[in-house]
Amino acid sequence: MIPLPPAVTVVGLQRQLLAAGWADADLIRIARGHDLAIRLFGGRFRASGIPFVCHLAGTAAILAAAGTRPDVVIAGLLHAAYAQGDWGDRGPGGIGRHRRLVAEAAGREAEALVHAY
Repeated sequence: MIPLPPAVTVVGLQRQLLAAGWADADLIRIARGHDLAIRLFGGRFRASGIPFVCHLAGTAAILAAAGTRPDVVIAGLLHAAYAQGDWGDRGPGGIGRHRRLVAEAAGREAEALVHAY
């Protein structure tokens, strides 16, 4: 069987992870992370014209293909959340509230990786 190239959509990423035997709980975190990514980057595009969420899915897919653990893959899906995400607010709570939202979607360990990025 010829290996598939890394995915660039969340559907392709999920298919890749299912084929790799990922646990349901981690697939749910991928889905939640993607939902957050859509909220943060839904209308954004890379300079190449590719939707930003495709860049994020592609990053996660490459990390998964390399055999990294789920927290790293999920962090790859959200790696630009703090630096480039459109949080739509600048009021009280700021980064602390943002970190809680990422942790709720991705898990604490994945959030710590996103924050370190």
